[in-house]
Amino acid sequence: MSSYENYSQTAKNYDATRVPSGIEVILGAITTGPVSINQARVLDAGCGTGSYSTVMAHYVAQVYAVDLNREMLAIAKEKLPSHVLIQQASIECLPFEDRIFDAIMVNQVLHHISDDPQSDYPLTRKVFFELARVLKTDGRLTINTCGQDQLSWGWWYYHLIPNALADVRARYIPIDALCRLLNEAGFNVDQRYIPMDALIQGEDYFNPRGPLSLSWRNGDSIWACASAQELQEAIDKIQTIDRENGMEGYMCQHDVTRGRYGQLTFVLASRR
Repeated sequence: MSSYENYSQTAKNYDATRVPSGIEVILGAITTGPVSINQARVLDAGCGTGSYSTVMAHYVAQVYAVDLNREMLAIAKEKLPSHVLIQQASIECLPFEDRIFDAIMVNQVLHHISDDPQSDYPLTRKVFFELARVLKTDGRLTINTCGQDQLSWGWWYYHLIPNALADVRARYIPIDALCRLLNEAGFNVDQRYIPMDALIQGEDYFNPRGPLSLSWRNGDSIWACASAQELQEAIDKIQTIDRENGMEGYMCQHDVTRGRYGQLTFVLASRR
């Protein structure tokens, strides 16, 4: 369960903008594994509405989609192929036997864990050991997350909600710490990769008036961290800029830094 986002409320709008960005990175990682991709059994740990599983199901032998939120899983069941196995479960305690998966993907999930950086992320550590338990030797793990610089500079609108941004940055484990915990859990970190053109919300990201719409905001969990006052101040500023000069130029101006940092970091690892 997310530590700050009420997906029971946002699930119905989640797919309005979210896309399976970087799916080609995950597919590429699986092809380097010990079995051919069309024979691979893959776990989607924290599947949400199943966007990544929907694509993955066309390439691999079997997809297991796991999430804790019932509403997200209900949407996933409506669109996933019938041969995808869907189960409600926590990624901290997976209902599977040891070493049964050839690959695991974890997409924009870890920041929803209510963890404690001061204690060196004990819950994230627990998740990594659990993933290692169910992954075969030399199996492939891909983690889709965001680096601290990406959070600061990868979105044209994040500066409009600085308190929410600070909250979100504190929830994302730094990439170096993530890799260290993976190593301790029994993984070799093979690569860190930033697909510079990948966008969490796809082309909808370029909607300069997107933040004015609740369904658009539901595609990015940072808005759940904004107070009512901060949200209203951001909306007021966008509306004022739009009336005076139009939002297109403002969006382009504040999107420049994304070209240097990107939005997503994929950590590719293999089970020792």
